[in-house]
Amino acid sequence: GGDDTTSEGEDQVSLDLESFPHCGQPPHSHQTLHFHLPPLISKRTIHVPKYHLGLFFAFLNGLLAATIMIPLHYAPPHSTQGIGYSMSFGIAAMIVVVFAWLLRWMVCALQCRSVVKGYQSLPSFHFKDMLRPGMLAGLLYSIGNLSGIVSIQKLGNFMGYSLNQSSMIVSGLWGIFYYKEIPGFKNILGFISSSVIVFVGILLMGRDHQA
Repeated sequence: GGDDTTSEGEDQVSLDLESFPHCGQPPHSHQTLHFHLPPLISKRTIHVPKYHLGLFFAFLNGLLAATIMIPLHYAPPHSTQGIGYSMSFGIAAMIVVVFAWLLRWMVCALQCRSVVKGYQSLPSFHFKDMLRPGMLAGLLYSIGNLSGIVSIQKLGNFMGYSLNQSSMIVSGLWGIFYYKEIPGFKNILGFISSSVIVFVGILLMGRDHQA
């Protein structure tokens, strides 16, 4: 496992799966990804450190994820009682996933200068390997999302969605104790202490908000 780079002449980014967390090893944030733009757009190659790319998408996720329940306040009351809003949410999510897949296919087609070769260069769906874990992940996410909608309706967007972000704490604990992504006792203690402070702060602010 060296740097996650592409050799000369390749159009696609080559990722070393052995460096991914699910393989039991932490990712190397100092590595650089090389993005070759489609010839019709530019012949330049963009060099982006994985750490900066990860920070950008983490910020983008926080910005967008924090607003996904805002439309709930503007939808008709009779259609937003938990399951109704969840169905609409799921349909929109499916449309976006299909659009993202088609967009990637288009980029690959431009790189390969062929629609067929562009499709063949797409990563495999791995249906046989991913059917059970994918279905389980989707089921868990759907239950959590539906519970989040109900909590926001009962507690309000301020406290309800803030408490829903306890998922970050659970995700962090998985990263610490299962994937071993955070080494060192001080780092682990710092994460747990910060999580407790944030959780207590949310509860206190929610109490003041209700008062």
